[in-house]
Amino acid sequence: MAALTTFLASCPRLDVLVNNAVAMQVKSFDALTAEDFARTYQSSVTAAFEAARAALPALKAAVAASGGASIINIASMYGTVAPDARL
Repeated sequence: MAALTTFLASCPRLDVLVNNAVAMQVKSFDALTAEDFARTYQSSVTAAFEAARAALPALKAAVAASGGASIINIASMYGTVAPDARL
C-alpha cells in the first residue's frame, strides 16, 4: 500500500481512480481464520479507502481543470453470493 500511496501523492492530476483488488483465502467458511478475514478486508475495503484519500489532491486538481473526476469501486459477485470453494 505504501508504494500506491506514494505514487498517487506524486500525481499532479488524476481523472479516474479504479479500485479493483482483493486478496482472499479460498477455504471453507469453517476453516477461515480471523487473520484471513482481516487480510481480505484490508486488501479490499481499507485499501480502497486509503487509495481514495491518497488520490484526493490529484482528483481535486482534475475537478479544478476539467470540472470532474471519478472514483470507480469494482466489487466481485461474492458481495451477493457465497464463493464455491470447490472451484
